[in-house]
Amino acid sequence: MTVQATDNARWVLHKVFMLSPQFALGDCLLEIAKNTIQAQVLYRFGMDTYKNPLSSNLIAIHVCYLLAVGTAFLLLNLAIEYGYFDALVTR
Repeated sequence: MTVQATDNARWVLHKVFMLSPQFALGDCLLEIAKNTIQAQVLYRFGMDTYKNPLSSNLIAIHVCYLLAVGTAFLLLNLAIEYGYFDALVTR
């Protein structure tokens, strides 16, 4: 297996797993930690690489996924609670 195929598989799996809120939140926190550690290490060599997570697109995609998936699951939960799927179950 080549490096390019492995990178492609990782990219696809990352996008699929982002549909899980737990993965999206965990990956978001990992990106913040990685950014902080990288900035601290490179600061010792005179490089300022810190990106503010709230003002950059560092975690923007994660927050968008969390909002979209959270809204979809909330609407699905409400639909189940108010019996919109009862007609499908009784058939």
